[in-house]
Amino acid sequence: MLFKCIAVFAAGIPLGLWLAFKQDMQLAGLWGGLTVALLYSSTLGIWLCIKTDWISATLA
Repeated sequence: MLFKCIAVFAAGIPLGLWLAFKQDMQLAGLWGGLTVALLYSSTLGIWLCIKTDWISATLA
């Protein structure tokens, strides 16, 4: 959950604002920034699920 917050507030919103106002993409820029944040957080979540040693995690 922490990486989702970091993805949205550190990457998605600033990127969306930059695309919307500096690149003049308007609403599509805001959605684009949030889409990038969603892709980043889901990729990181999948990577963490794959790399976790579930056997040792359940025995701990």
